[in-house]
Amino acid sequence: MKNKTKALTILSSLLLVTTSLVGCAEKNSAGDIDMIVKKQKLVVGTNSEYPPFEFLTSSSELKGLDISIAKLIGEEISKVYDTDITVEFSDMPFDGLEGALQAGKIDFIAAAFSKTPGREEVALFSDIYYQAKTVLLVKNDTDFETMEDLANKKLGAQLSTIQESFAIDATGDENLVKALSSISTLILELSTNNIDAIVIEKPVAESIISSNSNLKIIDTIAFADDDGYGYAALKTSTKLIEIINNVIEDLKSTGKIDQLLIEASEATGE
Repeated sequence: MKNKTKALTILSSLLLVTTSLVGCAEKNSAGDIDMIVKKQKLVVGTNSEYPPFEFLTSSSELKGLDISIAKLIGEEISKVYDTDITVEFSDMPFDGLEGALQAGKIDFIAAAFSKTPGREEVALFSDIYYQAKTVLLVKNDTDFETMEDLANKKLGAQLSTIQESFAIDATGDENLVKALSSISTLILELSTNNIDAIVIEKPVAESIISSNSNLKIIDTIAFADDDGYGYAALKTSTKLIEIINNVIEDLKSTGKIDQLLIEASEATGE
């Protein structure tokens, strides 16, 4: 009986190790072009609270510049590998995207994702496809003229974005910065005077004021420029990034990115 129990224990341990190894293999296969082709599915991580780059229409349809480009990337993989790739979007809070990538739950991030040295340490970035200016979103009766005017003010920003760090630098006290995952919640905080301004990128602010007449943009204060938006995958996803770069190059050379952004901006009212 003792030997039988010991044998069962060893067998259970082997099964546990095998299961663990299989789990690791599956996790590490995210962004692997051969696995994408085999599964005929490309899983893209995004956050639908950042119009016109990614947003939900009134009929809950996911649209935006990044969404359109991700679909074109799927079409390019289909063409290169002579297959039919389905593009699946995983919509999640912005601050959860990097973790989802490292956990192998998505193949790449498409979410107005700024390229930074810190992010480059853990992810492989595509070429830059868009660079947006950082501005302030405020109530109509609010006026800020210089960076010094923001000292000791209560500022809001989307959690884990470059704008969160800009807000901390501007106000001089991270305790005065309200960083939230939800843009809509930040707008509510601004409208109810819980914060004085939102530090945000101009295309997003323009989309917000199109349906919020009580808000306006201040774009005369010079925030630092980030390195621009790129698509981020695991460090091992070189073939996938190569295909993404080919799509970006084509879109930029033909001017289609600007066209797609206009179409996305127009669709925010749907």
